[in-house]
Amino acid sequence: MNKISKIILFVIVVFCSCSEDIITEDPKSFLTPESFPNSEKDAIAATNAAYSRLHSNARDVYYGIVGTDEGFQGFHNQRAIAWFINLNEFDADAVSFWRTDYQGIARCNAVIDLVPQVDMNESLKNRLIGEAKFLRAYYYFNLVRKYGGVPIIDGILSGPDELIGVTRNTEEEVYELIKRDLQEAAQSLPDSYNQGELGRATKWAAIGILAKVHMTLKEFDLANELLDQVVNSNQFGLFAD
Repeated sequence: MNKISKIILFVIVVFCSCSEDIITEDPKSFLTPESFPNSEKDAIAATNAAYSRLHSNARDVYYGIVGTDEGFQGFHNQRAIAWFINLNEFDADAVSFWRTDYQGIARCNAVIDLVPQVDMNESLKNRLIGEAKFLRAYYYFNLVRKYGGVPIIDGILSGPDELIGVTRNTEEEVYELIKRDLQEAAQSLPDSYNQGELGRATKWAAIGILAKVHMTLKEFDLANELLDQVVNSNQFGLFAD
């Protein structure tokens, strides 16, 4: 046997003898559902991550004002108005909306599914889960208004194979999830936060978005009941003219 053949044989023997160790993951440098979240600090971090996708939704502002008296072609945004009123599946904005909202939903699902198992303050735990349900409802509300019925993913996926065969739910099913999440969020969220926690979802934010959902569906009596609660709370008012 020549020298090269011996080297190749040696490499094969070494690789085969330790291949199981090589391909067996022992995660130390990344997070898994088994290792995160496992503390109160982790639970807060996971919830903060669910909020982070809101920063990627600036385009919602553009699309939200097109067709109103607030919309105009300014210097900051040089896109033609036609871009906004002719959105289709080939448009990068359409892809971005879809990707960003489902990333937010995935992070909310992680909080809703995993935080209940964390050993931590129960009041804070319930609040964080409420925040995640508020955010999941908000992300789905964004999606259903743009795309109609969309696939409901309301739990953690272990891998892409679980998406095989997933189809669109109806608009009615998506709105039922949105309403349920907002109703449950309103029950566990506080009226307000201290200075260091400002910006988090409150009970009144959940009630306000739920009222908007009802208005979108032309369920005006239900919306009025909720908006009366907001007005009668005496916590809010109009800006001075």
